[in-house]
Amino acid sequence: HVLGYCPFSQVQFDFPAQLESWRHAGLRFALGTDCGGCNDSMSVQQELRLVAGGHAFETTWGAEHDAFRASGRVDDAQTVSRARRRRFARNMDLNDPSVLLSSVWSVPGSMHPALPLGRIEEGYRANLAIWNTQHPAFWPGKDPLRALAFGDIGGALHGLMIHGSMVGELGNYANSILSSEGYRASREEADARLDALLGSLGLR
Repeated sequence: HVLGYCPFSQVQFDFPAQLESWRHAGLRFALGTDCGGCNDSMSVQQELRLVAGGHAFETTWGAEHDAFRASGRVDDAQTVSRARRRRFARNMDLNDPSVLLSSVWSVPGSMHPALPLGRIEEGYRANLAIWNTQHPAFWPGKDPLRALAFGDIGGALHGLMIHGSMVGELGNYANSILSSEGYRASREEADARLDALLGSLGLR
C-alpha cells in the first residue's frame, strides 16, 4: 500500500494527515501537489519542505503545550522542550534529501511491478528533468540533492523529457512553452471551461 500526501493543500483545508503515524506503521507515501486553484502552488520543493518540518506543529498544538499555556509553570515548559526534542529525533531522517526525494522518485516508481517508472533503464519511461546547477537557486551547489529537496529551483529547470521526447526548448524551457501555440490554445480552452463553471454557479 502507498498513501498519497499533499501537505500544503491539506494544511489549507485544515486536515493534514498524521504522517508520523503512517511512517511508524511502516507505510510508504508518495508526495503530490494540487493545482494552483486549490492551494496556490504546484511546487514539489514546497511540499518537500513541509514534509521535513511539518511534525513541528505537533509540539505547538500538543497536550504538553496546552498544559504549559494553562499553567505557565517552568516544569511544564521543560516538558514541552523534552517533547519537542523527542519529536525532532523521531523525524530527523526527514532532513535527509534522499529520504525526502524517495517520496517523489522511487516510491511512486515502484507502486506496481508492471509500471515502468522510477529507474533509468532500458524499457522504462524516459521522463527526465534537466537542471542547470549553475543557476543561483542551486548555489553553493555542493549538494545538488539538498537543492532539489529544499531549494526554490523552478527557474533552474533547463529542459524536460517526457516519454523519451524533449518538451520545449533546451535552455529556454519555460518561455518556450508559454509562447507556444499549443499552450495558448490550451489556456484558452481551460479559461472557457472555468468561465462556464463559474457562470453555472452564479459566481461570474
